[in-house]
Amino acid sequence: MLQPYKACIRIITVTALLIFGDRKVHGQVVPDSQVLSAKHIQKIEKAESAKEKLKKYKKLYAQDSLKNRKAFERRWQLQADSLMHAWRENEDELGVLKQNMLISEYELLLDSGRVAAVTDSVNNEIAAHVRGRVNDSIQASAVRLTSYREHYRAYLKKDSLISIARKNLSNEVHSRFLNLKELKALDEITVFTRNDKPWKGYSDKARQVGDSAYIKDQARKMAEELATNYLVDHPEIIESVQKRLNVLMKKYAVVPNSNDLRTARKRASLTGKSFAERLYIAANFQVLSIKPVSIDFSPAIGYRFTTRWIAGMGLNYRKTFSNPLTPDFSADMWGYKSFVSFDVLSNFYLYTEFARNTTYRVASGEDGTKNWEQSLLLGVGRQVLIHPKIEMTIMVSYNFLFEPTDQFFVSPWSIRVGVQLSELALLKSKPYFQR
Repeated sequence: MLQPYKACIRIITVTALLIFGDRKVHGQVVPDSQVLSAKHIQKIEKAESAKEKLKKYKKLYAQDSLKNRKAFERRWQLQADSLMHAWRENEDELGVLKQNMLISEYELLLDSGRVAAVTDSVNNEIAAHVRGRVNDSIQASAVRLTSYREHYRAYLKKDSLISIARKNLSNEVHSRFLNLKELKALDEITVFTRNDKPWKGYSDKARQVGDSAYIKDQARKMAEELATNYLVDHPEIIESVQKRLNVLMKKYAVVPNSNDLRTARKRASLTGKSFAERLYIAANFQVLSIKPVSIDFSPAIGYRFTTRWIAGMGLNYRKTFSNPLTPDFSADMWGYKSFVSFDVLSNFYLYTEFARNTTYRVASGEDGTKNWEQSLLLGVGRQVLIHPKIEMTIMVSYNFLFEPTDQFFVSPWSIRVGVQLSELALLKSKPYFQR
């Protein structure tokens, strides 16, 4: 009985030590400050001037003091926790003693049949599980219940109020009797029921078992639990699935069934996109010369077969200001073209184009004559996003059908700068919900 109070005294002593600093605990003095470590002392001694030594001393002293103080507090915190654990164990023992106290005589009134059944059941369980050791408190309670049996019957004949409260008193006594600490400590204990018709408690369970939805829900939960436990015990399965999933997601955007890839949709696929969302609209510019100023303008429109393949057609138009490049030719030239573009890497693409361009030769005193020149371009370009809906393109190409006498192309190499609408510009807005 005195052990809890001793533990309280020790806890109060340690708490006072942590609050008020240097004190004696069991004859030992706990230091309030700590000296510098050997490593820090060497650093201070290496300082050249006294001012630097003082500065390092203050800095390192603060660090070591804080470190030692924390270690000191952790050590005493562990001791305090152990004392609190001892206090809780002793407190549990006090609770057991309180439960073994005598119950009021009117709360222990039971009929002879129930008292005999409870007493025999408790004695049998104690004899089977505790190997013959009889709990003194349970035996005393059983004896007291038996001694009040006749007293209860006498009062039952004289006073009708006791007969009315009989059921409530018996249930209360029975519940308190089952809550005794000694009964809870047994490995297995007979369950006593206070219900006159125990089959009523199983009627709801029977209806649940008969419900197919309930059975399916329980089976699903059990299957999920078994699958989770199996995957935890076999992590190599998860690793193999993750590897296969990574390979599939690099190639496909949606994979409904990994065993049937015919239902999967590739990342380059535009399945489900409208015609307007597949359109490709662009325009290229090229400055051929400054004196005189000569500019090429090439609008184009195409169709996206995939996110990487684009094919389409366009126009070529050249305007020369002031004087034409060659006096014999007109200042305006035009033509048409067809092209194919393929994205190879991030923001880089291959480009090929076949074009026919007309040059209008002007002879003195005569009507002009038209000449057609063909060109086959192959080049590499890059896309640069300058706005969420607009991209700038830079392309370098080579004309494989170039001839020195060509008038539309003054060199087989050409550099074009242009703009085009991004995929987001033509994307049809989709509401998050419908009213």
